[in-house]
Formats: sequence, structure tokens, C-alpha cells
Amino acid sequence: MGTAVHVPVTAVIVLPRPHEEWRRAYRKEQDAVRVLDPKSGLLPTIASELRDFDAREKELYPQAVAVVRGGVYETAFLSSFLSNFPDAKEVPQVALSLGDAYSRLGNQTDAVAEYLAAGKPGPDSPEAKRARAGLINLTPSLKELAALQQLVDQDRDPELRRLASERLAEMVKSYDDVGNGAEYLRRFPAGKYVPDVINRLNVLADNLYGEVVLYQGVGDASKAIERINKILTDAPLSPAAARLRDRAVLTAQKTG
Repeated sequence: MGTAVHVPVTAVIVLPRPHEEWRRAYRKEQDAVRVLDPKSGLLPTIASELRDFDAREKELYPQAVAVVRGGVYETAFLSSFLSNFPDAKEVPQVALSLGDAYSRLGNQTDAVAEYLAAGKPGPDSPEAKRARAGLINLTPSLKELAALQQLVDQDRDPELRRLASERLAEMVKSYDDVGNGAEYLRRFPAGKYVPDVINRLNVLADNLYGEVVLYQGVGDASKAIERINKILTDAPLSPAAARLRDRAVLTAQKTG
């Protein structure tokens, strides 16, 4: 398994854009130019740049694979590999290593996504078995609602889905950070637990509002502002956010 150390060779596949996104952007531009002017001099240039990109990719791929096989790499390298070579046969191995890295870093949502990607080739692959073990260990302690919903939505592992469903039903009523609820609502706006998530989000925002009043009362402006920003960023539709906006209007009227 790879370790997070600094190895200069990992920079070899850090391309300007992720693989598919880069191609889509160029082809979109190519199509737009063709519509405007089929004889435009830009078309050969764009085609040439696409060929150069393909050639560069073919050149970098063996070097990137050598790093993967060497087992010493940074997290950024793994993410870059998946972005630039999404169809490579090494993807399950790389996704598994990236899932392990994210799990160690406490990035639960991305860890779950990579573990699931590692198991896509089939449940009997070595990567899938190790990824499942990682998920089984991780799920009972998962706090991130979006990560749990990903596991509930997958249909390859009924046992894992059951564990995640039980944990999600518990966490939607007890999570303790507004950012957690906001991320769930952003990624799963039609999710089964949206009402529960919103109810809990409003409670947490109210708690933060109370802290705002407290810190303003004792003259700690920085802590008050920090909590105001969290409310307005992660719970902008909450009653607490509405009260903040009302207070801002009243303050402006008084000073005006």
C-alpha cells in the first residue's frame, strides 16, 4: 500500500485539466467554432492540440503505472491518476489506495466514493474484497450523511446497505455540524431523509445563533462572525439565518 511521502516523480501526470473534462472542453470549443465558421483557422489548431494531448497522455501513462507499482506516492498523485486515466486497468487498485488515504485523513465522503469505485470490476476481485472490508469497518462510525447515502444507494452489497441504512437513520437526527447537513442537501436534494436533515440543520443553526448573541455580548467579534458565516453559508434558509438578516436590516436602519 502506498504511503504519503513526497516523491518528485508523482508530478508527471498532473495535467492542466482532468482527462475527460479537458477533452470535453476542447471538443465543445471545436464544435462551437465549426458552427460559427467551418473554415476557421482555429480548427486545425484545436485538432493539433488534441493530438498533442493524446500523445502526451500515452507518454505519461507508463511512468504513472510505474509509480503505482512502486507503491510510494502522494494522495494528489492517486487523484490525478484517476482523473487523467479513468479507463486504465489500474483504476481499482488506485481507487482502493485513494480510499485508504481519504479514510486516514478523515475525508469520509470521498473515502466511500473511492472504495465503491474500487469494487466496480466485481465483488471477487482483490481490490473489491479489500474495499468492502474497509467499508464494513468504516460504516458503523461514519458521521458524514452524504457518505452514508452513497452506501444506501449502492445495490451490490445488501449487508453493507443495511448497515448504512441503520447508521443514516440514526445520524440524520443527531449529526452535529451544519456543514454535514448542507452537504447532504446539496448532493441529495430529493433524498428520503431531507426533511429530517433540514429539521436538524435548523436546530444546529439556532444553536449557532445563540452563540452569536453570546459572543457579541462579551465582545468577541471574531467568534461571532465565524458563526454568522457558518449559518449564512450552510443554513441560509433556516429561521436563524432569517433572524440574522432581520438584525442586519434593523442595525442598518438605526445607523442610517
